Amino acid sequence: MIKKIALLLLLVSNLLSFEDDNESLPKAEIDQTGIFMGIGLSSLEYSVTQDGFGNNLQNYNKSIEDQNDFAASFLLGYRYYFTRIYARVSTFKYKQDEIKYTIDGQLIEMNVEYTPIFYRSSENDFNIRGIFGMGVGVNNSTISHVYSQAEYVTDIINSDKTQMFMEYGYQIGALLETSTGFSFDILLRSRWGTLLEYEEAGERLTFVNDTKELYIGVNYLF
Repeated sequence: MIKKIALLLLLVSNLLSFEDDNESLPKAEIDQTGIFMGIGLSSLEYSVTQDGFGNNLQNYNKSIEDQNDFAASFLLGYRYYFTRIYARVSTFKYKQDEIKYTIDGQLIEMNVEYTPIFYRSSENDFNIRGIFGMGVGVNNSTISHVYSQAEYVTDIINSDKTQMFMEYGYQIGALLETSTGFSFDILLRSRWGTLLEYEEAGERLTFVNDTKELYIGVNYLF
């Protein structure tokens, strides 16, 4: 009888120990630092202004109507608590039907963002952050299929030449993070910058871009 009681007490003790061990097991939590990669899709609304200077081009100032397009982006960066720093690569294509030209290019930029926590789940397995940031980079642009009734416009443009100019702007949005390492963000970006500039014999023609972007992306923190 004493042996049976001892065995029963030992069994109960083991069970209580097992429950205590389970309670002490760490719950899944969201990583706060590390390298992350991301991919996203943007809906772009853009306008390109052609600004002319010189005897022939002094009245040649045209703004095309706002147009829409889609573009993919790739991100690589580092997350450190309330800060994200990352490089972003994206492509773009602007088309103007009146003067008949297409501008193709690639945007490479660095972004810095402040990401305060707005909401954290009781289990700490997901949270919602705000995103407030800025981006600075360069665009590589090439113009093609140029046709204009103004002959001096087509003469000044070298459609085979790729040009690089600065582009800058800001972004605001929200970030949903999970304990699995995946996160999802939605951003409103605004960007400005020169795309192309041509100058010959005192004549100068500049293409300036103004883009509004709705971005949705998914990221993974390693």
